[in-house]
Amino acid sequence: MAGRILFLMLLFFTLLQHGLSAQDKKENQKGTAAAESSPFDPVATGLRAAPIPSTAIRTAAINKNGSLIAFGTGEGKISIWDTKQNKFTHEWSGHDHWVFDLVFDANSERLFSAGGDNKTKIWSSEDWKLLKTFEDHTDDVHSVALTPDETLLITGGDDTNVIVRNLKTGEVTFLKGHTAQVTSTVLSLDGKQAFSASRDQTIRVWDLENLKEIAVFKGHQEDVLHLAIDKSGQHIASASYDGTARLWDVQSLKQIASFEIPKTWVTAVEFSNDSKLLFTGSTDFMVRAFDIQSKKEIWKIATSSDVSDLLSLSDANSLLATSSSHGIYFYEYTNDRAITKQVAIPAYAEWGHASPISTLDYLEMHEALLFEQSSKSWGQKIGLLALYGDAFSRTLIADLKTNELPAPKQELAKRLKDKLSILPQEALGTELIGKYWGRLAVAEFSELRVTETLRDWVTGETRKWSPNPNNFEKELLSVELKVRKELAVLSKSDAEKKRAKEIESAIVMEFRKLADEKNEAK
Repeated sequence: MAGRILFLMLLFFTLLQHGLSAQDKKENQKGTAAAESSPFDPVATGLRAAPIPSTAIRTAAINKNGSLIAFGTGEGKISIWDTKQNKFTHEWSGHDHWVFDLVFDANSERLFSAGGDNKTKIWSSEDWKLLKTFEDHTDDVHSVALTPDETLLITGGDDTNVIVRNLKTGEVTFLKGHTAQVTSTVLSLDGKQAFSASRDQTIRVWDLENLKEIAVFKGHQEDVLHLAIDKSGQHIASASYDGTARLWDVQSLKQIASFEIPKTWVTAVEFSNDSKLLFTGSTDFMVRAFDIQSKKEIWKIATSSDVSDLLSLSDANSLLATSSSHGIYFYEYTNDRAITKQVAIPAYAEWGHASPISTLDYLEMHEALLFEQSSKSWGQKIGLLALYGDAFSRTLIADLKTNELPAPKQELAKRLKDKLSILPQEALGTELIGKYWGRLAVAEFSELRVTETLRDWVTGETRKWSPNPNNFEKELLSVELKVRKELAVLSKSDAEKKRAKEIESAIVMEFRKLADEKNEAK
């Protein structure tokens, strides 16, 4: 019976090798379209280990008089909300990829945007046309801030740099110190200091007059994702993957409080206009309010997905929250509760769902995982393993030398490893064995470099299933000659008209019969 199993496996490969038409081969050689066709952003989904749509709203900024709110999305769009008209009035494609941060100048004449295309852009608020583009960073730009006198533009990015650009002289200064991606920057009210958060678990304080580091805030146990400064200018708040929001004193440069939210990531922080409340947004879909003096949670309210940003509005007790499901929530609050006043959804937002991917897309994700780690698009190619990864993916990523990857890729690999480690450890079932041998056949046919690794893995898994594992290699050799003799016949038959799915189904049926025989023998 073991010989029959092996014969079916090799027969499957032979059928598929000679069954794919020229058109099939041509389409296969185009490469995977899974990332391009998916409604989810691959990198964000990989980092979050949950579906994050490309239309997710990442950031929000309000102008000084509160009349305009700008939003940035995962697909690079910028939208403008007019608070008087209570509606979206403008929308355009601002960046090739994510808009990570936005800020208005003091006179609301310009809007600055930081993007996933490594660019910082300036837009005219008169007609929203592009005024200028800076390409100071070599990777995603995650934060942008402007000094009150509008002289210095401070940005932070995945290249671990905080960059200070003098808008009058054009001089650019790189402030180095972080060892991982810079995720957020805020400025002191007088514009003399900058605070930067990073995935290296620190917050660094920079003297903008002398352009040097003056302090490092340590305390967070995981990536620091977001910063906010209160209206008094006395406190900085930080949000982290470690499930805490922390409060730091600007004068003493020390931590003065920690607000814990167990079993979730804190992704956003904001202060109330009177600086008495601290708001947090998190991956449990909740917005919470903490009384800063008592350090107690006083209310919480749900959104529909991960909270990506928080913004205190010009109305005394109004708060805005953006979410990864592209919803914008307007809240009114008191000291003991909050109510949802309005939910706004941009016209371009689409509610997507994870669709099945092709065998070739699956294989090319794993090919990229192993052999394309130096590629700039590595994250785009492997991020969807958070949705489509399986036991084979888990094995590969467990053996990946994560520490040798650049900082942004380390973070993605770490999150995927955590996600895939929770998959069941039991041996493969009948249907899965047939499916993996089908994938191996496609890998062989497409001449992918992942073929050898997949062959070793699927052979080992099949050996666990085989009723006669000790004779596995011996029977493999004996069957190979028989398959070769049938090759000429198969290549001339109608096997060339068959498709991988049809052959896979037939093999699975045979495996079911063998499983029944094995159970009856017991």
